[in-house]
Amino acid sequence: MTPRPDPPTAAAADAADPIKPTPARPSKLGKLLDPRRHTDHKVTGLSYIITFTVAALLITFNPDYYESTLVFHSLPAIIGCLVCMSALRNFKQLPKKAENPGMFAKNRTFSYAFLVENLWFQILIALSIFSVHPLADTVLPHSMQIAIVYFMFIYREFVPKTSYASWEVGNNKVNSRSDGWVRFINIQVKLVRWNFVLKKGLLFYLFVVSQGEWLFDLPANTWLTQYDRVLYYLLSMDAMHNITTAFFLQTLKFKGFISAETFSFLFNASPIVGVFLTIRLIQYHAFVMPYLVGVLIETAINLKLIYPSKLSYPWKNRCQVIAKGVTVLAATSYLYLTL
Repeated sequence: MTPRPDPPTAAAADAADPIKPTPARPSKLGKLLDPRRHTDHKVTGLSYIITFTVAALLITFNPDYYESTLVFHSLPAIIGCLVCMSALRNFKQLPKKAENPGMFAKNRTFSYAFLVENLWFQILIALSIFSVHPLADTVLPHSMQIAIVYFMFIYREFVPKTSYASWEVGNNKVNSRSDGWVRFINIQVKLVRWNFVLKKGLLFYLFVVSQGEWLFDLPANTWLTQYDRVLYYLLSMDAMHNITTAFFLQTLKFKGFISAETFSFLFNASPIVGVFLTIRLIQYHAFVMPYLVGVLIETAINLKLIYPSKLSYPWKNRCQVIAKGVTVLAATSYLYLTL
C-alpha cells in the first residue's frame, strides 16, 4: 500500500500561498511614533509645535492682536516647560552626571543633568518673555517680575551645569572611531556656545530695558517700541525652540534616523534666524547706552574672569549674579542722575 504523504507544515503552506502576507515586525520608526510609548512627552511636544507656530505667525503678521491678549503669548512658554518636565519623567535612565559627552556624538545621547538644566532655561525664558508683554503687569506687578527673574539667576547654582568642553571630549572619543566629521562637529559646538553667550546677553539687555521703562515711569514705547518687542518675542521663542527641539533631534540621532553630522547642522539651523533678528534689532533699536554698556561689561567679566577661574560652580554663579546686579544698578544710577 502506498503511504499517504504528510500534511504540509504551516511554513510550507505560507510559502505556497503568495497572497498571505508574512507578519512584519514593527519598524523602528513605528516604535518611535507609537503614541502608547512616552505618551505625555509626545502630546506635549505636538502641542508645543502647534502653539509655537500659531504664536510665531501672530507675532510676525498681526502683532496688535498678539499684544491684545496673553493667551498666545503664554501658551508656548508654558507648554515648553511641560515638554522638559515630561522628558525628565520619561528618560530617568539617562546618565545623571553633569558631564555631557554625548550631545554631538554618534549613537550617544545627552545626560539627565542636561534635561534638568534645559528646564531651568525654559522657565527663565518663559518668565522674561512674559514680562515684556504690555499686559504682563495686569497679572504680575513689575517689582515681582524683576524679583522672580533675579531669583532664577540666584537659583542657578542649584541646577546642574553641563560643559561645552565635555561635548568636544565625547565627540573626539566616539565620532573619531566611526570616521565622523569630528572637526566639523566641534565647530558646531563652538557655534552653539557663542550663540548661547550672545543671545543670553542680548535677551538680558532687552529685559532690563523693558523694566527700565516702568522704573523711570516713561511712556510706553519710549525705550522699547512694538517692533523691538516683536524682535524680543521672536528671539526668545528662537531660544525656547532650540532648547525644546533638542530632545526630538537627539532621539532621532540616538535611534540612528539621522547622523551626528546632520544633528549638529539641524541643531544650529535656528540660530541663523536669531542672527537675522539680531541684525534687525541693531538696525532699528535705539540702544539705551548705559544698560548696553553694563551688559557688555558683565559679559566680559564672566568670560574673562569668572568662567575660566578655579572657583567652584556655586561660587562662579554667585559672582555672576553679583556682576549682573552691580552693573545694572550702576547703569540705573547713572540714568537717574542724567535723566
